[in-house]
Amino acid sequence: MIAALLQAIMRALTALMQFLVTLALGIIAAFLLALPWLLRAASVLIWLFGAFIGVESIQTIYSPTTTSIPLFALQFAMILIMAAWALFAFFMESKGLWGILAAGGISAWACARGALWLNEHWKYASAFFGILPTAINITTYFNLILRARASRRQSTRIELHCSRQTVEQA
Repeated sequence: MIAALLQAIMRALTALMQFLVTLALGIIAAFLLALPWLLRAASVLIWLFGAFIGVESIQTIYSPTTTSIPLFALQFAMILIMAAWALFAFFMESKGLWGILAAGGISAWACARGALWLNEHWKYASAFFGILPTAINITTYFNLILRARASRRQSTRIELHCSRQTVEQA
């Protein structure tokens, strides 16, 4: 009778072990099947975290010296840059979309952390960060003016080239 009881316990333990092994293998298989989607979700979260840290660093650096509307404009510029990065990744590169999003989040995080470190450890940081938005604005306007002039020159050259061909044909 004790031998039969021991055999029943052994069969029950064997069945329990088989169940636990099957359960563990099922969990591993489910994790492996979900891994691509988990990585995609992680890249989106990294991108969102980088954007959040970027906006928070702008808040930390500029809030002591800036009123709320220009501060909101600076934060909106950061949001616009991150959204443009995501749209670029979505429209230009379908295979590397998730890696591009993660890279954008990591680079935004690194720039924000670097700016915060610079703000804390450099004695001329307040002057640098005070001039930085204006310098970026002027550089952007200058770039736009140069591109507009170049496109006008290009269209004038095309018109002149087309008019020379019609004169030569006549």
